[in-house]
Amino acid sequence: MPRQSHHRDVRLWLSPNNECSYMWNNRIVIVWQLTGCIEFLTNMRHGYAQMERIYIDWLFCY
Repeated sequence: MPRQSHHRDVRLWLSPNNECSYMWNNRIVIVWQLTGCIEFLTNMRHGYAQMERIYIDWLFCY
């Protein structure tokens, strides 16, 4: 189902070398190791993401 254009599109996924990329509006803004990624995702889910109605997708790329 297509996302509504007025919502921000955030994608997070694991690369084969266990890095996590954070993509916002089709631009990769930060890449970090797995531990930091999970910590960041937790913060997003409990705070900023909910307020800003950010959709978070996990794409596991092995």
